[in-house]
Amino acid sequence: METNSLLSNPIFKDRTFFPTNPDKTPKVKWKEQSLPANEAALAWPNESHWAMPTGNGLLVVDVDTKNGGNEEEVYTLGFPRGTFRVQTPSGGCHLYYKDPGLNLRNSVQKLGKGIDVRSDSGYVCIPPMPGYKITCDHEPKLVLPYDLKIKMPEDKPTQVSVVEGEIQEGSRNTSLFTLGCSLRARRIPTPA
Repeated sequence: METNSLLSNPIFKDRTFFPTNPDKTPKVKWKEQSLPANEAALAWPNESHWAMPTGNGLLVVDVDTKNGGNEEEVYTLGFPRGTFRVQTPSGGCHLYYKDPGLNLRNSVQKLGKGIDVRSDSGYVCIPPMPGYKITCDHEPKLVLPYDLKIKMPEDKPTQVSVVEGEIQEGSRNTSLFTLGCSLRARRIPTPA
C-alpha cells in the first residue's frame, strides 16, 4: 500500500482501510478489520486494491456513468461543486462530502439514474487502487440539508450526542457550525 499518498492527504488522515479483490469485494470482514493506513500496510503489504469505510462524517456520492449517471445532476440536487473528487475506472467519479448528520443511507439510484450514496455502513474503493485517481484534492465540502433538493429520510427519534472533550483552538467555528447543522438536520427544536 502506498501509505505516503494516503497519509499525505488530509481526507484519508483519520480513516481506516481494508484490502479488496479486483472485483471490489472485501477480502476481510471489513467492519471489524479495517485499519489505519500504516497498520493496513503492515498487515497486508502486497495488496494493491484498497477501500475505505464511509460514514462517521463522510458521505460519498458515486456517479456511475455506465449506468447513466451524470455529475452535473448531482450539483442540480444541491450538492456543492469543488469538493474532493476521485475518478473511477468506468469514467464515473466519487464526490466526497462532509456529512453533518443528514441521515442519508447507502442507496443505489435513489437520487437519480446512476447516482449512488455511500454513507454509514458503506465503503468506496480508493487510490492507489488501479483505475482510481484523485482529480480534485480540495477539502470535502459540507452538505447542508436545506440546500439539497431531495426528499430527506424520515427522522426517527434520536438522542443528540453532546460534543465530548475540548474543542481544539482554531476549530471552534467549524465544530459548532457542524454540530448546529447536525441538530438542524435531525430537526431538533430550538429552545424558546
